[in-house]
Amino acid sequence: MSSIGALTFLRMTGPQVPALAIALEVINRRGVDGEGFVENAKKVEAINKQTIEPVSMLATANWAADDYADLKGTLVTVVDDSGRLVINVMVLDVRVTGVKQVFTSCPAGTNYLITANWVIKPTG
Repeated sequence: MSSIGALTFLRMTGPQVPALAIALEVINRRGVDGEGFVENAKKVEAINKQTIEPVSMLATANWAADDYADLKGTLVTVVDDSGRLVINVMVLDVRVTGVKQVFTSCPAGTNYLITANWVIKPTG
């Protein structure tokens, strides 16, 4: 199982949440052989993740958009499908992309699947 903050998902897809990397700037000076490097900062691009959350009631599915929106602008811990745990991840945006009724209860008690698209960015 994967999670974003306190929310647990049946499935999470998308690129693995990367670690911050030092951004290097190359310096070339006229009349000097070779190059120099300056460390600017640690940074990483925002990434998109897609999630599937199983719920038992339609009312719970309808509340999901509000629950997800409450995480916008907060720092969370993300655990992806491979078990990789990354702390201090900022939730930049989230949108529920679908609520579908299912007729096989897997996991037990599942009647609806909520799909969502998340935009997240590690902060350090």
